[in-house]
Parts: sequence; C-alpha cells; structure tokens
Amino acid sequence: MTNRRLLVVFTIACLLVVFAGGVGGVSDAHHGVTEDPDAPHPGTTTFDTNPSDTQPPETQTLETQRHDEATDPDDGEEPDDGTLETTYFEIIYDEAYEAEADTIADVADDHYEVLHQKFGLEVPEERLQIFVGPRENQPCDAAGCVDPLNRVWVTSDSRSLLHHELVHTIQLRQHWSPLNALSPPDTGEGMFIEGTAKYLDSSPDAIAENARFDPTLLEMTPYPDGSTEYAERALFVEFILANHDRDTFDVLYLEGDVDALEAETGESYADLRAAFDDQLETQRDRLHAGGAPLPAFTYDVVEPEPGETITLDARTPEPVTALERGWYPEEPAAFEWDLTGDGEIDETGETATLEIPEGEALGEWSGEVTLTVTIDGETYTGTQPIVVDHDHELAVLDVITPDSAVVDDPFSTSVTVENQGHRTVSEIINLEVGDQSVTAKQVDLEGGEERAIDLEATLRGLEAGTYEVQIVGEESGVLYEGSVRVETVVEDDTAADSDRDDELEFGDRDDAIPGGGIPAAVTAIGVVLVLGLSLARWRSPTARG
Repeated sequence: MTNRRLLVVFTIACLLVVFAGGVGGVSDAHHGVTEDPDAPHPGTTTFDTNPSDTQPPETQTLETQRHDEATDPDDGEEPDDGTLETTYFEIIYDEAYEAEADTIADVADDHYEVLHQKFGLEVPEERLQIFVGPRENQPCDAAGCVDPLNRVWVTSDSRSLLHHELVHTIQLRQHWSPLNALSPPDTGEGMFIEGTAKYLDSSPDAIAENARFDPTLLEMTPYPDGSTEYAERALFVEFILANHDRDTFDVLYLEGDVDALEAETGESYADLRAAFDDQLETQRDRLHAGGAPLPAFTYDVVEPEPGETITLDARTPEPVTALERGWYPEEPAAFEWDLTGDGEIDETGETATLEIPEGEALGEWSGEVTLTVTIDGETYTGTQPIVVDHDHELAVLDVITPDSAVVDDPFSTSVTVENQGHRTVSEIINLEVGDQSVTAKQVDLEGGEERAIDLEATLRGLEAGTYEVQIVGEESGVLYEGSVRVETVVEDDTAADSDRDDELEFGDRDDAIPGGGIPAAVTAIGVVLVLGLSLARWRSPTARG
C-alpha cells in the first residue's frame, strides 16, 4: 500500500512538472526553431512578380461608363468559332460573323494607331481582344460595348462602331481609379466620356441631324439612352473645341473630369454650360459647315527610336475620312511646324520631317511637336507628344551599397534613378542578391525627373560567400550590377561553454526540466516533500496517538 501511495505521489509530481514546463514563457529559439527564410519579413513591402496573377490599371473597368451596361464580363457568351490576330488585336468571332471579323482585322490597327498618335499615347504591348457575334451573346444590350476587362464586343463591322469602342478602351486606361466605384460620377464626367467618343466617331452632319438644339431639352445626364442623347453630348465637345482650343479638347478626352476642365478653361462648369446653351443655334450652322477644326497629325513610324527619321503628316488620315469626317472644315491655307518646342517655326507644309534626337540631345528635347493651321485667316494650334521607343527609359545615376553584409541583419542600398524619357514612367525596382529578390519598390517619375530611393531588406537563407547584387527594373531590365560579401554569425566556443555553465547553474539545460526552469523545479520538489511528509504522518503510530 505504501508503494502504491508513493507511486501516486510521484505521478502527481511529474504531471505538475510537465504542466509547469508547458506554460513557461521560453522563446522557440532555445529549442532550435528557426524562421522560414522565404516568409515575408515584418515591415517589408512585398510585390508579386508574376504579372499573370495581377491585373494592370489598363485592364480595369471605368465604373462610371454604364452606357452599355457591361458591368460583368461573365454576362457575355464568348464566341469561339474562329480567331484572327493583328498587330494589336486578337479578334474572336462567331461562325456566322467571319466576314465581319475579316473586315475588322483589316482596319482595326489603323484606327488604333491614329487614336494613340493623335493623343500622344503609348500603344499597349498586349493584344486587345475584340469579340464579334450576335447581340444576345454580348454582356450589354447594345450594338457594341467595352466590358470591365477592357475587351471590345461588337455586332457588326461598322467602322464608326469600332472607332467608338476603341476610344473607350483608351479612356478606360486613362480615367480608371478604384475610387470610381465608391461614388457616382460628377455632373459632366460620364457626359464627357460619351461625348468625346461620339464626336470622334461621327461626321458633323450626322451629329447635327440627330441632336436637338433646344437647351430646355438637353438634360446632359452622364449616361445617354439613344442616338439623340449621344449626339447632344457630342455638341458640348464640339463647342469646347470651337471656343477654346485643342488642349481643352484633350482634357475632356484624356481626363474626363469637371475639375480638370475648369482648371484648363479658367471658367466654372456652370458658366461653360450657360455659354453652350446660348450658342446652340449658331452651332447647328457650324456643324453643317464641317464643325470646329481639330489640328492633329500622324507619323509614319508608330514609336520611333532615337536617331530615327519620321515624317509628320497633318492631312486627315484614312481611318478618319472613312467615318465621313475630317480634321478641318476646309483645306487650311497654311501648315506650320514647331519641331523643337522652342516656339519657332521649323518647317511649313502638309508634312514635315523630324529626326528623333539621341543621347543628351534627346534629354534636352521637349518631346512634343506643335502644329498650327490657318483657316479663313484664323489660326488653330495642336501640340502632340511623340512617343519614342526607349529600350531603357530608367537609368541609374548613383548607387551606395555596402561591400559586406551579415545574414539576418539589415541590408540597405541607396540608388538614384532618372527617367531619361519624356513620358511618365511607373515601374517596380527590385533589389536582387544572388538569385533572390530581397525587396522591391515602385517608382513614379515624370520625364526628366530623378530621385534617390532606399531599398532595405534583411538577407535570409544565404550561406557565407560573395554574391552578385543587381538592381532590376521590371520593364527596363538590369540597371546596376555589383557584388557583396555575405557573412554568417559563428558563435564563439568559449562563450558558448560559459553560457552553458550558466544554464546548468540555473537548471535550464537540454536534459533538465524543460520549460519551467527554477519555478517549475521548486514547485515540483515542494509538492513531493509535502505529500511525502503527509504520507509519513499517515503511517506513524505517534501521529495517530
């Protein structure tokens, strides 16, 4: 019986020791647990470097564009009977629409290039999808639309319809913001979107024939319901072009924002609307006479390289004349070209020749060409950026990086980058050590702007040795190459032995009581003594006395 009681006491004591060890606040590092080197480091911004898993701003929907009700691409039934590819498009068609798809394939690239050149925009590298099929299979109840993935849906080979929807694809890329979904559009935003698209796809006569010129009937809500309301929104766009200038027209098209319009004109939207209403009767006559001039030009190389010579052409191009419209109501009496941005006339005539500067001269060039045309003694001016193909628009001017680093310690590199192009660049810059991308940061730079950025990380999972260091732009490629000597911390044997002696002194050793240390051991021993004394008293004759 005594042995059984002693066994019970011993078991209780062991359980208390185990329990005390389980709730002890000891770091996992004391048990040899290490962090996953691939896990995101606290406080470090990480970027998904797989573009296929992300959705770039140009593929997002403009929430305020509801003219087509294409709010969900899954509402449409994608045709899959045939596919055609052009330079910029993948055209997917229903078997009954093969002829329409062929016609679209013949002309779509030309329309796309004209729109991008006229507004100084870079043509996207990825092909845009165009679906050609019956109306009942579209994600919208309309002859054509652009869905939230920026894909075009059309039911015919109408060039006016195609041009209209291609205008919207550009507007989606230029206007879209996640904040659009949080609030309804302002007074003019949706009107500008549809007004500019309709003005660019139709002849002035067609606009005049469809519109009502009675200000009491023009509600100008953001979303038109039919051809009349579309034409009336185009009236406002033509009014802006006639009474202001090409730059103001570009603000309507590229920004679609009332605040931007007011800033460009210096007038309130209410005042602009009142002036628009007052001129409606004279506007009808102006439209029938060909409408306001839209000075513009194309060039024969879509995105020329530095040193390349291009021809600028101010004549209305075929994709526009096919819409039964022109850039001028009549042939201009004069064409004048400022090719350098200094305000001086460099060439005259319908066409001009421009050699794209190279090297330092490219950095000094404005990147824009200004065309001035004279019609009936009046001058009209338009300025367009020339989109130049730069292999590397970003350049590294200076790098400060340490010669050596220690694993699990902070590693910091400072780099000064410059945008040597003229267009705004938004690019992710990666710091790579060996075959690891250790950190990344997005950089947004205007043309000619330079900036110092700090790339900070902790090197993990590396062995001692010398590693290649690279600064890599996701579009620009390798911008800098160097090296760093990486060291690991080796624990001193003497210090380790001393530390182990200290651990043995306090009972915190591998074969000692785990986890609890002194408190757990004292508790367990105390329980054993108390229970042992109690047991002894139960067995003592004098205790029962």
